[in-house]
Amino acid sequence: MSISTERTVRAWHAWRYFALVVNAHRSPHISDEPLVSVIIATYNWSSVLHFAIASVLAQDYANIEVLVIGDGCTDDSQSVVEQFDDPRIRWHNLPVNSGSQSMPNNTGIALASGQYIAYLGHDDLWRPNHLRQLVRAIQLAQADIASSTCLAIGPPGSNLVRLTGGLPGGRSGTWCPPSSVLHRSDAVTVTGPWQDFREIEDPPDVSFVRQFEHHGLRHVRVRNCSVVKFNAAWRPNSYRLRASAEQQHFAGLMRHQRLFVERQLIALARMRLVRAPETYVQARKPVAGADTRGWLVSEWRRIRGLHDIAQPPTDGEVIPDR
Repeated sequence: MSISTERTVRAWHAWRYFALVVNAHRSPHISDEPLVSVIIATYNWSSVLHFAIASVLAQDYANIEVLVIGDGCTDDSQSVVEQFDDPRIRWHNLPVNSGSQSMPNNTGIALASGQYIAYLGHDDLWRPNHLRQLVRAIQLAQADIASSTCLAIGPPGSNLVRLTGGLPGGRSGTWCPPSSVLHRSDAVTVTGPWQDFREIEDPPDVSFVRQFEHHGLRHVRVRNCSVVKFNAAWRPNSYRLRASAEQQHFAGLMRHQRLFVERQLIALARMRLVRAPETYVQARKPVAGADTRGWLVSEWRRIRGLHDIAQPPTDGEVIPDR
């Protein structure tokens, strides 16, 4: 790459970062605020669920309903939901654990009343202008699906940080985690529902978003870093430990720290400059010729400390994948 080309690339990257900074402090006016149904799939991790719901209720977009769908929960998750005492929140618990987010998300879609549907992982957080930015963008573009930039953070000491959505500073390409996505509720009549992970090769979230493009539906990407994701598959035994300190810490930062996004981008840039080594457990490669349907999700379950979905759990073992 020539010096002039490299400078052009750097300038373009700097401009895209600038867009993230500017949009972090914007909350656009929307004359028509249609109902947004927020779906939170969860299983037996009530300590993080509290922070996820709180970040939804802190949105500056008020016309929402929150559908918390338990994947066969047996802990106090229902009590956590009820403690918010907010009529916009509804709790529904599936009778049997399904092993992934697909069934809870499909149940939420069936129960949703909103014109738009958004998803939030039970261990992820939204910044306050997340929904307003997405609704505004999907309306302006007359699109079917919108997604925002997500800051995916690894466990402390891992040096693992990703900016998803094809933005510089990350290596996740155009991957859109569910917590970044909002779509028209009627779009699923075209794309179809979330698929069972055991029947497809791609993870269900990748497959679901890809169906929008496959069917020619319009996808608009919003340069607003409005999601903080704590990928459970980057945290060995996360479903056994059920820690919530990271969510509590970042929820506090987003509430009280000025220039939160700027500080996170600076920290990310510093790590990239020094090329800090990343440490995390990676999924194993499948055996040559093996059936790879559901492979990645099964591997992520193993890393999270969960049993093979085809095998019964041992006493006291948690069983979902979220």
